[in-house]
Amino acid sequence: EGHYKVGNKLTCLLAIEPGDYRLPPNQLGSVENPRRWVRCIQNGGTTVLVFRDFCDYVCSDIETNAIPGTDDHRIFLWDNLIAHHAAYVNQTVTGRTGPCRFTIVPRPPYQPKYGPIEYKICDLTHEVAMMKQPDWDVTRLEQEVHRAARDIGPFDTTFQHCGYTTV
Repeated sequence: EGHYKVGNKLTCLLAIEPGDYRLPPNQLGSVENPRRWVRCIQNGGTTVLVFRDFCDYVCSDIETNAIPGTDDHRIFLWDNLIAHHAAYVNQTVTGRTGPCRFTIVPRPPYQPKYGPIEYKICDLTHEVAMMKQPDWDVTRLEQEVHRAARDIGPFDTTFQHCGYTTV
C-alpha cells in the first residue's frame, strides 16, 4: 500500500511517430529513435481542452524542432474519443500556419487493433506495472510513465502490423 490511493487518477496522453527510415539510426526522429510526447494529468480526464493542449504541444514541438524532409506533413491518427472530434482540436491541428502541414485521419471506431498507439500504451502500462513499488506516490508514478514512454521500442513495425505504411 503506497501513497497512490484508490480514487487518485493519472491520465496519460501519449503520441509517438513511426520514425523516418531515411534518418541515421541514432538520430531523433529515426525508426530506431522516434520522437515521443507524453503528458500526465492528475485527477482529470481527457477533456477537449486537455486534448487540444496536448495536440498543440505536439504540433508546436514539431514546428519548432522540425527535422528537414520529415516534418513537411504530419498525420495524426486517432479513434472516436469525443475530444478527438471537437472542432477546437481540429482547428488546432489542421488550421496551423507554420512550416508544417498537419492532417487528421480517424481510425475505425471501436477497432483498437487498427490503432498502433494502443499497442504502445499496453507496452507502457505493462512496463510501469512491472516496476511499480508500494511506496510510490502519484508524482513518482508520473516520473515512471515518462521513463517508460522514453524507453519503449521502435514504433514502425506496429504501424505495419496494423496495416499502415510508413514510407
